[in-house]
Amino acid sequence: MKEHRCLQTRKVKACDYKFLSEHIVQVIETNSNIPIRALRENLQHEYQMDISHMKTFRVKKKALKNVQGDYASQYKLLKDYILEVHAHNPDSTIKIDVESEENPTVERRTFKSIYVCIGALNMDFEIRRKDFLGLYGAFMKGPYPCQILSALVLDGNNEIYILAYIVVKS
Repeated sequence: MKEHRCLQTRKVKACDYKFLSEHIVQVIETNSNIPIRALRENLQHEYQMDISHMKTFRVKKKALKNVQGDYASQYKLLKDYILEVHAHNPDSTIKIDVESEENPTVERRTFKSIYVCIGALNMDFEIRRKDFLGLYGAFMKGPYPCQILSALVLDGNNEIYILAYIVVKS
C-alpha cells in the first residue's frame, strides 16, 4: 500500500467568492443581517479552509445581490412594466417622473416617482360608487429609500383593494 504524501493546505483557489456566494444564498435568505464574522466562521467550518474577512465580505455582498436583486437594473425595467400594464389594461393611467441629466446627449435619467391606476379597478370604482377608505403610506428601505402611497377602496365583500398607488422619493 502506498503512503499518502500530499501537502495539506487550507487555501483552495477554486473556492472563490462567486462559488461561495452561490452556496450561502439560503443562509442570506433566512438571515440577511448575519454578521461577517459569523458567516466567516460558518464557511470555514463547512469547507474546512481559511477564508479572509474581505473574501467573506464579497461573498455576502454577492449573495445579497442574488437574493434581493440589483436595484439599478430593476429601475431600468420600469418602462417595460408600463408597457405591460397598458397591454393588459388599456384604460390604465400611469405617470412616471424622472430627472433628466444636464447634458442632453446622455440618455441616463434619475427616477423621481411613478403613479399607477389600473383602468379596470378605476372603472369599477366609478360604476359601483364604492366606499373610499383613504390613503395608506409605507416606507421602503434599501439603497433607494422611497415611500409608497396607496388609495384604498372597500369592495362589495367588505374587502380592501388598492385603487391606485404612487411611489415617491422620501
